[in-house]
Amino acid sequence: PPPPLRRLTLGRLRLSAPRDDGSLALESKVRFERWDRFQQLARFRQGEHITIIGTTGSGKTVLERELVKKTPYTVVLGTKNSDTELYGGFEKLGFEMTSSFDAEPDPEESRVIFRPRLTSSGRKGVESQREAFEVVFDEVLQAGGWHIVCDELWTLANRLNLTVNLETFWTAGRSEGITVVGATQEPVYIPLLAYTAATHLF
Repeated sequence: PPPPLRRLTLGRLRLSAPRDDGSLALESKVRFERWDRFQQLARFRQGEHITIIGTTGSGKTVLERELVKKTPYTVVLGTKNSDTELYGGFEKLGFEMTSSFDAEPDPEESRVIFRPRLTSSGRKGVESQREAFEVVFDEVLQAGGWHIVCDELWTLANRLNLTVNLETFWTAGRSEGITVVGATQEPVYIPLLAYTAATHLF
């Protein structure tokens, strides 16, 4: 039997995304579509922003991977020390895990998972992680042309206090060719610009 479907919302259509299958099913009397066909139909231009909202297990990370599957100059921001679903899935696509970031790499090194390890649960550990992400944000802003995948906007905006950095990309990033692909389980605790600046909202 096919895997259970997880629902996402796109405009008036409800999307049902099997987590471990290579396809996307559209309800509302639209036939079953494969991910490659979804890629052909969906038009995402450099500099457009995408926000994804859903509960744990709804397929947010799967959709993130599909949206940036072939894009060069993509950095996935990893806030957890280990996350098999997030890190493993992107590594299978050829993304390289790193704790240092180069905004002007060789093209073959331009798809990375940036994961500054959280070394303690207290203020000092959180502050160290926040500073590491701030460096990435600053370098991306200077270089332009990057896709930034924020798997958990709530963590970045609230726990790491990076709301101003995210809002800078949502308001000024488009002119620099920067795309933010952001996901969250907590839609009421993230900056409003995640919605108002999003070109595509799932």
